[in-house]
Amino acid sequence: MQEYLASYARNFGIDSLLRMETKVESVVPDAGGWLVTTKGDGVPETERFDRVVVANGVFCEPAVPKFPGVDEFRAAGGVLMAGTEFLDLDDARDRHAVVAGYGKSACDVTVAIASVATSTDIVARQLLWKIPRKVAGF
Repeated sequence: MQEYLASYARNFGIDSLLRMETKVESVVPDAGGWLVTTKGDGVPETERFDRVVVANGVFCEPAVPKFPGVDEFRAAGGVLMAGTEFLDLDDARDRHAVVAGYGKSACDVTVAIASVATSTDIVARQLLWKIPRKVAGF
């Protein structure tokens, strides 16, 4: 994946913009662009860009929040996992499932497990209009 992105950047002449092993501290709107603060070698650096692509998907570290009662939940047979860890529909078969979040991955997981789980609920801070992946089979 990294080599693909690097070759894409070289092909379009934007390879000088690539930053590897750099932590993004913040991305802030600024007069039609974005101020991006990064921390690569320990020293924060802020640059302005016209466009920003946030591409954190299945290759990122899963973010599972800590909450009170998780040990008791697991002790009672409950399973807590990030969407990227959910790989087998049988993990949800005949179980009561709750999906936290309302992003694309959360909705994809919810749709998939709804066909096999005893019940499926989704918990979200804000509901947004979602466009289905397929309409009338297309």
